[in-house]
Amino acid sequence: MKTGSREHSDLRKLFHDINGEIFLIRGNADMALIGLPEDSPARKSLKEIITHAEILSKHIETIHGSCLQETDIPKEKAL
Repeated sequence: MKTGSREHSDLRKLFHDINGEIFLIRGNADMALIGLPEDSPARKSLKEIITHAEILSKHIETIHGSCLQETDIPKEKAL
């Protein structure tokens, strides 16, 4: 099923917005790690946030690829 250019634009914006949020979460977690002692409980939690942000980014890329196949949108690389 092919969709019109408005739907393509809406999908591109949605994926861009989601990737932007993942980038912010990941960046803030990375910055929060700076200066934390290696044995800090917060360090473990922040590393989990980073790991899950990376997993989410991969899931979004997979969904994006599936949508592109269905709508023929030129693929943009996810984070």
